[in-house]
Amino acid sequence: MKKFILVLGVFAAVALTSCSKEKDCECTTSIENLADQLVDKTIDDGECGDMNMETTTMGVTATTKCIEK
Repeated sequence: MKKFILVLGVFAAVALTSCSKEKDCECTTSIENLADQLVDKTIDDGECGDMNMETTTMGVTATTKCIEK
């Protein structure tokens, strides 16, 4: 009976750690080749690529691209 409880506890621990949706991402923001900034971010849900974006303001384009670490 003790072995069964031990095995059950091990499976529960593995299941809890493998269900984590948290991801570490590395994001680079570029402003029309004038400046690059590298930032590490942690997200709770989704994909790192969900944070990719491109914005143009007054003719200047800023691009952010994120990949999983």
